[in-house]
Amino acid sequence: MLTKEPSFASLLVKQSPAMHYGHGWIMGEDGKHWHPCRSQDELLSELTTRKRRKSKCMRQKMKWFITFVTEGRIIQYLKMICSVAIRRCRAMVATFSL
Repeated sequence: MLTKEPSFASLLVKQSPAMHYGHGWIMGEDGKHWHPCRSQDELLSELTTRKRRKSKCMRQKMKWFITFVTEGRIIQYLKMICSVAIRRCRAMVATFSL
């Protein structure tokens, strides 16, 4: 259905204080033409992120896993992990049932 109202995109362009060159291009701070999707790598590289360390629990589980696998005791490892999970579930049930 055609209407005589302007499109939403054209209204946004008209409200932008920066000069625009059509198809999403705008004038950057240094006077160069800039398109947002062209410089995503630059924007992402400026973000600083910390590398997440594995939790102490996860490191311990990995250590156990490697030890049990190298010693050929994988069944014992699986039983131990299941017992830990069951213990945590019981603790959660106890806290929610109070």
